Amino acid sequence: MKKILFSLLALTLIAGCSSKPAETTPTTTPESTDVPTTTPDAAQQPSTGEVLSACEVISDNDTVITTFNGTDGVISEIRQEIHYGITEDRTLESLKKSIEADAGFFKGIDGVTYEIIENEKEVIQTVTYQLDKMDEETLALVGMDALANTDGKFIKDDVVKVFEDMGATCK
Repeated sequence: MKKILFSLLALTLIAGCSSKPAETTPTTTPESTDVPTTTPDAAQQPSTGEVLSACEVISDNDTVITTFNGTDGVISEIRQEIHYGITEDRTLESLKKSIEADAGFFKGIDGVTYEIIENEKEVIQTVTYQLDKMDEETLALVGMDALANTDGKFIKDDVVKVFEDMGATCK
């Protein structure tokens, strides 16, 4: 599961977390070239700014949706929603156990919120990074500093290009 995060962000987003259950390497190329159909619902709108863009990666049983929120082309919030599908080889219990380890890593980090939702078909892990509330040290800790430009700003077009270069479909 970490491989999805690493391939999407091209950085060590969950550095230091415990290892995930073994699984086959997911394909990071979207199954289709269609524009992502998943959009944030009204309850998930950013605390400030507007939705600037959204990217999606579909692999075997998982889908990762990353939403970039901000104003005037500058991202102030990144929301990553990972839908982990439950299969014969990957049970709800094993998913919960590995995802709860991630929750421990994010707990207490200013500017980061973490949520887990589960149902009989999938577990949804949502991490929201409020970039404007995070200092340089925290941005480096969660790996977001690699997406900033030399002025320390997160420019939508530049960040979206990183995701597209790694196989995400963005709109």
